[in-house]
Parts: sequence; C-alpha cells; structure tokens
Amino acid sequence: MLRVQSLFALYTLSLFSSYAAGDASCADGHCEDSLQDDISLRQKTLRVHKHRQLAGESLLENVLARAKEQRKSTEDVDHSDAQEPCLSQREEMPKAANGPTHFPLMDSSHDQKLQGAVRNGGLLSPSHKSARKCSKAVPKITHTIWFGTPLPRKYAENLAETAKKNPAWTVMVWTDQPPGDEVKAYLQQATQNRSAGAVVVKSILEEKTRFQNWDLISRQTNLAGKSDYLRMEVVFLYGGIYLDTDTKMLHGFDEYGSLFRWPWVAAEDETQVYKNLCNCAFGFDRGSGFLEYALKATRENCLTFHNCGVMSGAGPGFLTGAFKRYGAAPDILMINVKYMLHLGADKQNVMYQSFDGTWLH
Repeated sequence: MLRVQSLFALYTLSLFSSYAAGDASCADGHCEDSLQDDISLRQKTLRVHKHRQLAGESLLENVLARAKEQRKSTEDVDHSDAQEPCLSQREEMPKAANGPTHFPLMDSSHDQKLQGAVRNGGLLSPSHKSARKCSKAVPKITHTIWFGTPLPRKYAENLAETAKKNPAWTVMVWTDQPPGDEVKAYLQQATQNRSAGAVVVKSILEEKTRFQNWDLISRQTNLAGKSDYLRMEVVFLYGGIYLDTDTKMLHGFDEYGSLFRWPWVAAEDETQVYKNLCNCAFGFDRGSGFLEYALKATRENCLTFHNCGVMSGAGPGFLTGAFKRYGAAPDILMINVKYMLHLGADKQNVMYQSFDGTWLH
C-alpha cells in the first residue's frame, strides 16, 4: 500500500515540475489556452490515478485478508494439538488387530514395495526426502463426502449404520447441497440418541476458505476428483477417519482397543491386483504431518506438472506416491485392504465397501 501511495506522490511532484518548466516556453504569452488544456488533462489524469490507487489499496486489502484467513486456519490446526505428545511416546505401536476379528498388520517396510506410485520432478521425486512430524492420536471423527446432488437415501443408511456401530464418534458428512427433507429427517431420527449425537451435515461451501486447494477443487469437473482433494483437506483440519459413502460397517472402531487411535492407510500386498494404497479409507491426526506434505504435493502435481484430479492427480496413484516419499515407519499403520474394503470369506473384516463407482458417472 505504501508503494502505491509513494508512486502517487512522485507523479504529483513531476506534474508540478512540468508546469514550472512550461513557464519558460510560454513567456511570449501565446500558450495560455494550451496550458489551461494541459492543466485540465492532467487533473483528469490525477483523478484516474487516484481511482487506481484506491482500487490497488482495495486489492491489497483483499489479498492480506485472504492470507490472514489461511494463516488463521493453519494456526487453528497447529495450536490446539501443539502440546500433545507424540503417540509413539505414549504407547507401543500395535502389530495386530485384536477385537471381534483378528488379523496381522503389514510391516512398515512394505511401503517401499507398493506399486503404481505417481512420480514427478518435485515433491514426488524418488530422490525427495520429506521432513517428518510425529503422529498424534486420531480423534473420534469420521468424514464422508458427497458432491453434485442431495445425499441419496442409500448412502444416508450407510452413515446411520456407521454412527450406530461407533456411538462415541462424531459422524460428519460433507456436502455441497443440503440433504432433502426426507433424508435429513431419517438421519436425525436414526442417530440422535447416540452419545456423540446425530450425524453432522457439514457445508463444503461454508468452509471453502479454510481449504488450501479450494481453487483445484472448484475447477474439477469430475466429482470424484473434487472429493479426492477434499478428503485430505477435511481430515487435515479436523483429524479422524475418511470413509467413502459406500462403506458398510461390520464392527465399531473402538471394539479394537487403541488400534484406530493410530494413523493408518489401506494397502494391497504383492499378491493383490493393484499393489497400491486406496484413498477410499484412511485415518490421520489433526494437522497430520503426512497430510500437510500431501496437500502441498498434490498442488504442485497439478499446477507444475499438470497432473490433476481423479486417480493420478490426487487419487490412489498420488496417495501411493506421496506415502512412498514420506514413509510408513515408525508411526503410520498399514492395514491390508482385505480387512477394510473387500468382504472376505474368512469374515475377519472391520468393514467393507461395495465399490459403487460413483466417480465414473
């Protein structure tokens, strides 16, 4: 702003200097009319520059306000958990799931065996080494996202079942359109008696200024591409577990003791089809160091390397690439997808997903 004011002052000084220089050339008294015209023109020019100055001040104020909002968002995330000790300092990292079902967890070294990882010459370069932040406890919040239409009843039923199986967890559904009256009434009636209360409907548009990559989200035409970006944003801001809308809970997270207090990703091993991470379910702490890195990496992946949106822009391939660069050890669990996503014959699932493929529509 000072720069704009300084330029305006210099222009004014040069204007009156030119008047003084003009006196010598008009000594014969024959240029009075032209001088008056010149004064009138310069006065108009001054008014234009004053208008531009005010516009520049307004633009600068808007930029500063936007920066303040983004800074406040980051401060909100970091400050509330700053004093919480690292989870690995408080308890031993689990090696198996023990609850209604039992299964081993994948070894942390498996992150380097993952395939299908997106690479680029920046933050996703194989040579890049990201600074790590220790993980904190994952809060008891689940997040689900629905774009494009009011939430369908069948996915509201999935949310209600998630809420019933996890009575102490806050269940959030993020939408860009409010649910219809029938679905809204159903969610309220089905979940209101839980200790954590009814399902919370969150407006994406009301919180858009808090999202680091809202510009990437808003320009995406594929609704799943929008969701790929947004799921990282909301878990970074609030912490918790992200679940696709087609998730069907079989057991509650608390039934597995401290297991789901730890950050986790759903991974395939070398015997399975894709051998990568699925971004359809994961859990992280509020202000997660991994998600902080991933949000920066997905932005660079799009704006610098023109790899945007669904799948390799911010989907499974991207998440796999970011995870390989960041690394699983020592405090992010890797859970085989067969216990979280695919209903197995051994009936050891915590949950499963029906893979409706809404992103194809």
